[in-house]
Amino acid sequence: MGFEDLPQPDLEAGELGRAGLIEVLTRLLIDRRDVTLGVALPDGEARIEVRNGEVQAAEYGGHAGFNALVRVGRHPTGIFWLSENAAPVARNVGERPDRLLSLLARCLDPAPSR
Repeated sequence: MGFEDLPQPDLEAGELGRAGLIEVLTRLLIDRRDVTLGVALPDGEARIEVRNGEVQAAEYGGHAGFNALVRVGRHPTGIFWLSENAAPVARNVGERPDRLLSLLARCLDPAPSR
């Protein structure tokens, strides 16, 4: 059974704690979506811009880029939604998709660093 065979959560909107930021981003990158991922969190709203299978920009709580993604991913609760959006954005996330997901997973892993 491959990744594509597994049941997928609804990725248009939902609870971030249930779907998980990495899982949502992975699906958006695999599907090469052009979207704005909005996330309502207890202390503010985050915006993550995905274009053609790459995270181009992220902003949350005065933070931008990878730091914003880590802060969003550390929240145990939140509501997310997608808005189709192919407009160009000023890039503040420079990592390639595979490296980005790997770094983000390491930063969000609750196990102590080895």
